[in-house]
Amino acid sequence: MIVLADCNSFYASCERVFDPLLRGRPVLVLSNNDGCVIARSKEVKELGIAMGAPYFQVAARCEAAGVAVFSANFALYGDMSRRVMTHLREASPSVEIYSIDEAFLDLQGLADPEAFCRDLSARVERNTGIPLSIGAGPSKTLAKLADDAAKKLPGGVLVLHDDAARRALLQSRDLEDVWGIGSRLAPRLRALGLISAWDLAGADPEMMRQRFGLPVARCVRELRGESCLELEEVAPAKQSLCVSRSFPGELRGRDPQLEAALIGHVLRAAEKLRQGGLKAGAIQIFLETSAFRCAGRHDAAFRRLAEPSDDSLALSRICGDLLRGLSQPLCLYKKAGVILLDLVDASCWQPLLGSDEGARQRRSDLMNAVDKLNQQLGRDSLRPLAAGLLQARDKGKVRLSRRWTTSWSDLPETH
Repeated sequence: MIVLADCNSFYASCERVFDPLLRGRPVLVLSNNDGCVIARSKEVKELGIAMGAPYFQVAARCEAAGVAVFSANFALYGDMSRRVMTHLREASPSVEIYSIDEAFLDLQGLADPEAFCRDLSARVERNTGIPLSIGAGPSKTLAKLADDAAKKLPGGVLVLHDDAARRALLQSRDLEDVWGIGSRLAPRLRALGLISAWDLAGADPEMMRQRFGLPVARCVRELRGESCLELEEVAPAKQSLCVSRSFPGELRGRDPQLEAALIGHVLRAAEKLRQGGLKAGAIQIFLETSAFRCAGRHDAAFRRLAEPSDDSLALSRICGDLLRGLSQPLCLYKKAGVILLDLVDASCWQPLLGSDEGARQRRSDLMNAVDKLNQQLGRDSLRPLAAGLLQARDKGKVRLSRRWTTSWSDLPETH
């Protein structure tokens, strides 16, 4: 029996934990720079506000309906996710963290899976304030379908105990609902007379493999109750790392703020490298205009490093060099980003012959000291001047809530 535990409307639920007045009120969370809708509570979904909608198009409706609107507070969401996942790991020895708000658990050999799931849901909500929906079945695909159905059930738990429960669920689900099928493959499957998830489960796996490839054949077997997708208790090594962001407005190619924004992205990416014990062998930067500017221009520049690095200052200098040869002075850019490529384990890479080991160690010590100070004093408390002033970092986030669990200055006060 495999379980999928999914936090309900996770970002909105995180905002509600520390403000009880938000419970029952529609809550909406916006992307970086408050551009688009990225999270909606159940009440917002019922208003018909779509995921990904530009906020300026729905602002009037939100105000009329009394929607509480927040800028994305990723420091809060990341820490609340860590708390939820800690409880899930305590509940099962085998856990795969699938995303910031979802995890698969292995309940092999459990006598009463439904009682376990209900107890787990109640315990997580009691200890973290985050509500869960839980689906359980003999495969990952069935667990994901069961979880989707559980969101609409009282108690938020659905366990597929037997074939009758599996059949009832699959007959009620469209092909688009099946994990790995989606809107791209569904029309091709309907052309074969497959209408529901139950029809797909009855298809010949070998014929599906020949026509659509191994992933679809594996999906058919999973819908039949055969577990084909193992739990990944250790996340696979990353091959690349991207940090990007849209600007509140638009920046010209020679605007100093453009370079400051890119260097800020590099600093964040390098910090993530050191946290993951990785080094990058190559770096790429990219700039994008609005689709209505410069014919929707996308510019990119790439450089391979002489040796893998996680050094913020070295990567920042390379980023600046690439930008000066890339940006077009007359273009108005809407988005910029940095991609670190060819990632390797920091503990087992080969340095260049004759390189200065002492200088490398001193720079590593400096980066560790910077990370430690920023952890104690708050992110970006210490950073290069070229990355711009701190006040500009979140100027697009005018609705940002407190970082209740990660910042001393944002701790709640009691009287």
